[in-house]
Amino acid sequence: MSYVYVVHEPTHPSGERMIDLTPALAFGQLRYLLPSARLPSNPQAIVEQVRRNLADFTAADYLLLSGSPVAIGVATALAVLKTGGTVKMLRWQRKTSCYEEQLVDLRETETVA
Repeated sequence: MSYVYVVHEPTHPSGERMIDLTPALAFGQLRYLLPSARLPSNPQAIVEQVRRNLADFTAADYLLLSGSPVAIGVATALAVLKTGGTVKMLRWQRKTSCYEEQLVDLRETETVA
């Protein structure tokens, strides 16, 4: 079974969810890397929490990028380290109102001139 790792749970300050993530369930069960609460100002605390929550991340899983750019960068970097250079991300398609898989491959390849 694949999991969809949501970087930062998108909620209003009132606690109400900002985005309906139900369409992402087509790719797997949702897991949140960071809670909806305000993120720590110390980036190392974000790294530690994301690393802990990505402990079981595999190449079969997905990242759903939401929230702080720092948290997104940390989650992407740690996921790529866990998989050896690739990560599947979910991209929202407005026209079809669904997520689309995007494979990001950061392994070294020949450059095309």
